[in-house]
Amino acid sequence: MKIFTIASIKGGSGKSTTAFNLGAALAARGKKTLLIDLDPQANLTLWAQASDPGTLPLEMITARRPLRDLVTSTNFDRLQICPASESLVFAPEELSAKRNRDSRLKTQIETFRHGHNLPAYILIDTPPGFGILTRNALAAADAVIIPTATQFLNLSGLISFMAHLEEIQEQLNPTLKVAGILLTRVDRRTRHAQEIANLIRQQYGKAVLRTEIRENVKLAESVSFGKPIFTYASTSHGAEDYKALTAELLNNERRRR
Repeated sequence: MKIFTIASIKGGSGKSTTAFNLGAALAARGKKTLLIDLDPQANLTLWAQASDPGTLPLEMITARRPLRDLVTSTNFDRLQICPASESLVFAPEELSAKRNRDSRLKTQIETFRHGHNLPAYILIDTPPGFGILTRNALAAADAVIIPTATQFLNLSGLISFMAHLEEIQEQLNPTLKVAGILLTRVDRRTRHAQEIANLIRQQYGKAVLRTEIRENVKLAESVSFGKPIFTYASTSHGAEDYKALTAELLNNERRRR
């Protein structure tokens, strides 16, 4: 069971879009996948058309309810979700004085591993920033995917994120790997996007994934209808790009074995 956290300091970078479409692509390849939505905005939960779980997500992250109790099926074969709700906004307050507050999700997943019919992949969607929910997701992960929109403010956010990530690796999860920095909302017709993309590639080298997610209105449309891009617009740039991302991540994983 491989665990990817999808995280970024900036909002609007495509975290939830990436979690949804990567999960759908893995499931389409026959790999059972569990999405864990840790974002109180619950966009991923909405797009997967999961029922409102009420306070269950907060009860899970505070160890009052096991993760398995939240796992529910979606309309897509081999794709499940652990949904989120607005109750997660209270997680920082409830966890602030607790021991091991940054490792609650890791403990839940370790218990979940002892069950049956486990997924091949877990994808964890996170809120923007580097708060307690994101730290829990990073502490639980094998690797992190870092979506980064090709805009100047996102470049500064990436630099900050990478600095915080080193702290997580030192203090919470020394085996955490960077699966890759994923350039999103890329429009290479504009000089600005080209310059930002090139700067990121020069700065971070092989840590940047080859695949880029092009700016594509079909991606925004697809999630509003609760459909992966492959179902909504199978010949679009978005579908091509997320298929390429899935293939690249799987190939990288095979090479590291």
